[in-house]
Formats: sequence, structure tokens, C-alpha cells
Amino acid sequence: MVSGRGREAKILVYTAIMTALVFTATMVAMEIPATGGYFNLGETMVYTAAIIGGPLTGAVAGGLGSALADIYTGYGIYAPGTLVIKGLEGFIVGAIFRRLAGKSEGWVRSYTIPLTLILALILYIIGVEYFTGTASFYVFSSEISFNVTSWFWLTVSILLVIPAVYFYYRNDTEGFAITYSIIPGGLEMIAGYYLYEISVVGLEPQQAAVEVPFNFGQMIIGLFVALYLARALREAGVKV
Repeated sequence: MVSGRGREAKILVYTAIMTALVFTATMVAMEIPATGGYFNLGETMVYTAAIIGGPLTGAVAGGLGSALADIYTGYGIYAPGTLVIKGLEGFIVGAIFRRLAGKSEGWVRSYTIPLTLILALILYIIGVEYFTGTASFYVFSSEISFNVTSWFWLTVSILLVIPAVYFYYRNDTEGFAITYSIIPGGLEMIAGYYLYEISVVGLEPQQAAVEVPFNFGQMIIGLFVALYLARALREAGVKV
């Protein structure tokens, strides 16, 4: 049995490691010229940290690691918001996962499909209604622009449904817990940056809306990576 001090040391070491990994993953980024922000892979490690280490580890690693990356890459204006937004994101994911992880197979079968269809429909309606238009980002100093259409939001909605169908037929309680802890955290992140860019950065709502599809992309990529990475780590005995 691990003593109280031993457990505290384990949590501290894991949190430090995950903070560094969040920082590193966030550095894998593409600039979004319309907002002055950037698309990155930080969510993959924020979610993994929260699922393995719990809400406090998720909050510290998510908030601190991401904010330090903002400062290091020259996006310091986002750092205060990132500290709160990503910190809260990690806390939400970790807290909800702890509540859902012990649910029964029957519970998963009862709620997976209806909950997913409702979320996918809401996402599609809001995306089509408010967040369509031209978006652009930089890759190796080259600007790439594309149109965010209803097909984009249909694709994102379908991507949310696919794992839910899998969980339903496999009675996969852990996959369900991971997915449905990440979605609320990711939505908080998306809404948080949208409001921060309007209220603090000074962007017009139409400008801030350009970044919303990219942040949805971060959430979806982070969800799929964490779904398999966190599960593999837990199966290997990595738990805090």
C-alpha cells in the first residue's frame, strides 16, 4: 500500500510530467491569422492528464502547461485566459471521469445512443447557424484558407456518433466514461476562448467565431488520442 506521502509524491511527479507534455503538445501549432490565436495538439495531453491523474492534476497540467506554451510562443495575450480556460477544462474532464468510470454496462447501454444523438444534433445546429464561413491558418508561413460549411459540422457530428455506437455494442464502460468526460470539458474550452477573444483580446464576434471550428478540431483530435492513450496507460497500471 502506498503511504500518504508516497501518494502525494506520485501525484506531484505525474503532474510535473504531464505539465511538460501539455507544454510540448501545445507547441505543435498552426497560427490562425484571423484571431491571432493558434490551433494546437495540447488537448491530447490535457485530457490524458485529467483521466489518469484526476481533476487537480488535469487543472494544473492543463492550465499551467498551456499558459507557459502561450508565453513561450509569443501569444502572451492569451496566457491569462488559457491558465483559467485550460485549467477548468482539465478539472472538468477529471471530475466527470471519476463520476462516470464506475457506471454499469446497463447504464451505458441506456444513455450512450440518446445522449450522443442529442449532442450531435445540438452541435450541428449551432455550428451551421453561427460558425460557418471562411477560415484560414498558417502552415510553415503559408496561409491556407477554406470554407466552413454545413458539411464540416455534419462530419464533426458524425465523428461524435461513431465511438458511441462502438461503446454501445461493446458495453465499453471505460470508453463511454472517457468520451463523455472530455466532451463537456472541450465545450467549456471552446466557449471560453470565444468569450475571451471578444471581451479581452478585443475581437468582433465574427472574428472570434473563425477560431471555433479549429477549437472543435482540437477537441475531437484530443478525444480520439486520449481515448486510446489514456486507456492504454490505465491498462498498463499507470494510475494516480
